[in-house]
Amino acid sequence: MSRRAQHLPTHYERVVLQKLSTSAEMSARNLDPGGRTLSKLLAKSWIERGTARHYRITPLGEAALRMPMP
Repeated sequence: MSRRAQHLPTHYERVVLQKLSTSAEMSARNLDPGGRTLSKLLAKSWIERGTARHYRITPLGEAALRMPMP
């Protein structure tokens, strides 16, 4: 099996991006209790920190969410 291209979101990343696309900001606990997916999304600049421990989707995250799945 080949590796997933880095510009395509994984299933878990896609779930978080979908949640964020429906609201202005969400808390880390509601998005990803473990925090591992959030750190990956932050590194890719697909999300950014908002107020307190809340996060919001960036334009790059919106574009990643709209990419067709292979």
